[in-house]
Amino acid sequence: MNRETNLPSTQEAQVALESVAEMASAGLRRGLYPRWFAATTALWAGSIAALIGLDSPFWLLIFFAGIAGLCVYREKRGAWVQEIRSWREFWLVVPGGVILLCGVALAGIIGWQHFGLFWTPIAAGMAISLGLFAVMELSYRPIRVQTKEEPGS
Repeated sequence: MNRETNLPSTQEAQVALESVAEMASAGLRRGLYPRWFAATTALWAGSIAALIGLDSPFWLLIFFAGIAGLCVYREKRGAWVQEIRSWREFWLVVPGGVILLCGVALAGIIGWQHFGLFWTPIAAGMAISLGLFAVMELSYRPIRVQTKEEPGS
């Protein structure tokens, strides 16, 4: 430290800035969910859509098991990056996503019940799974780049 002006030296200031940046990055990394979580959530949503389309009562069991698993995981994780930051974003994203998911699931139900195409609810579930996984990964991509997280984690 410079004793005359009581200011840090250039090198000390640079070290302090790097430390602050690393701590911010560590906090964001702690809040990120891993890719296996995105894949599991996507499969969960797709299986619910497929089971509803196939007129199976097991969709309720899968639904509540997934919600319970999500609650336990979030409690254990302790930190979470909030993707939707305002009520405006919430009202733009969530109802739109729900309407889209319901529309795809409805297409699967119509294909099965009206046209006898047994594979349409399964295809709808797969489309929902792939779409949700893509949305989850793309929404976290800027944060993963910012924190320089490895792609496989």
